[in-house]
Amino acid sequence: MVARMALAATAVLVTCVFAAAGLAASGTPAQADSQSVLAVAETSNIYNTNSGRCLGDNSKNVAVIQNCTDSKKASSRQSWHVGADNPTNRYYAHIVNGQKLCLGVRKNSKKNGAVIVVSSCGGPSNKSQYWFYDSTWGP
Repeated sequence: MVARMALAATAVLVTCVFAAAGLAASGTPAQADSQSVLAVAETSNIYNTNSGRCLGDNSKNVAVIQNCTDSKKASSRQSWHVGADNPTNRYYAHIVNGQKLCLGVRKNSKKNGAVIVVSSCGGPSNKSQYWFYDSTWGP
């Protein structure tokens, strides 16, 4: 029962983590990250409802909104899934793109307006790459 609730919460994380920024997700079946207890077999594009564009990363590994491309390609920089959960707090998880890069906060910044980047996924000590969906701030 607890595992099902955790999986449901993680599915919400995939679809809603960027809701506060006006983003929405649409999913297609894919392979889940085998390291994660919370990972779901779902990969999604994350669309910005204002621009109609997708979350991706540019050549400088900065997360940006771009024209949408085919997310069904396994290597897409615009396809995202929930990856490994943090072993010290399993409600936090990586958000991984088709290049197996994780969303994170540049230089572990805690400042408002910090730049979001994509980089090699780190372990539990790299807290800037772990995300949690809190319905208080989302839809």
